[in-house]
Amino acid sequence: MSMGSWLAGLVTGVALAGLGLAVAGQGVMSADQRVSETLEQISHFYVEAVDQEQLADKALKGLVSSLDDYSKYLEGEDIRALQEMADGHYSGLGLEVNFDDQQHLLVTQPIPESPAAKAGIQAGDRVLAINGAAVAGKSLNALVASLRGAPKGEVNLDIDRAGKMLRFQVAPAEVEVHSVSAYPLDGDRLWLRISQFQYSTPAEVTQALKQHQPKAAILDLRGNPGGVFPAAVDLADLFLDKGPIVSTHGRADYANQVFDAKSGDPFESLPLLVLIDKESASAAEILAGALKDRGRALLLGEKSFGKGSVQSLIPLSDGNRALKITTAHYLTPNGLSIQGKGIEPDLKAGSLMGDAKLRSRMKSHYPLTHQAELAVGGEWADDALLWEALRFLEDQHV
Repeated sequence: MSMGSWLAGLVTGVALAGLGLAVAGQGVMSADQRVSETLEQISHFYVEAVDQEQLADKALKGLVSSLDDYSKYLEGEDIRALQEMADGHYSGLGLEVNFDDQQHLLVTQPIPESPAAKAGIQAGDRVLAINGAAVAGKSLNALVASLRGAPKGEVNLDIDRAGKMLRFQVAPAEVEVHSVSAYPLDGDRLWLRISQFQYSTPAEVTQALKQHQPKAAILDLRGNPGGVFPAAVDLADLFLDKGPIVSTHGRADYANQVFDAKSGDPFESLPLLVLIDKESASAAEILAGALKDRGRALLLGEKSFGKGSVQSLIPLSDGNRALKITTAHYLTPNGLSIQGKGIEPDLKAGSLMGDAKLRSRMKSHYPLTHQAELAVGGEWADDALLWEALRFLEDQHV
């Protein structure tokens, strides 16, 4: 048989099979039936044996992720990672890693006081192997999982540090992840960098404010992707004496709520300035939107990301899987949806101090404390937006 005849036979066979199905299928199948029968037919007729459990999980991941960009079907490791982010602690080495442009696994930073930091691992180190297994070709999720987990003996890391090969043996331990870094500035001002929203974030901010007793605070939400919804509400409540913070709206009864501030917090009159950028999203936008709409603080920077939805974690009955799906959209106190729009700052980046010479004069006139100088590896002094924030507070005499 020629190649052309073989292809014709194959196409004809498919056409006949489709015709047979069309003639036989007189009834209407429910969605559940279609899914069940599809899995069954794949199991019987696919050219290779298929693991039904894995196939179902992959299918469900595709199904749920098709709803929107934020809805996910989660399995064990995914659920654990989400819970660790919310709780702010996990068992592991305390390394933050990511791929660079060449797909090298780089240490972005060791978490302070973590086993990795104590062992001497540094930001910029390139991880070559974990317990003798090369990292090349593996997914970031798989590599991160190998750096986490309950203490079970030392982990061997082969490191390339600027061409010098090093080996570290690090024992996993409980790692605390702080979401707030506080840096006192000259003039009794406090710079609070909030990296994400976890359950401990309001308490971390409260502790920093009580410790330093500033006359004004800069809330830095740049690069903050969001996090735990209640943490954003509780943090806004620290600075608002009454009235709405945010409202949520969805199909389920529990998804329709208005969250109001309660009076009595000690920071309700503290002068504030909020820094935002295009990566400030979700819970960060809830806080920024509440403070802006309520006239409590001005926003300085760039338009925010524009994520105006809320996801809920819904466990499945097997206890090993869950759905993280969008259950509500939220509105700012003025009834505005920021979904796909973001929040416009009151003061755009560059509008206060576009002149580099002016920034230079500010630096010499207001030398910040050594602790703040070290905040971002000594490079923070080139942070033009921070200098604009200081200029604004100075002009406002706070």
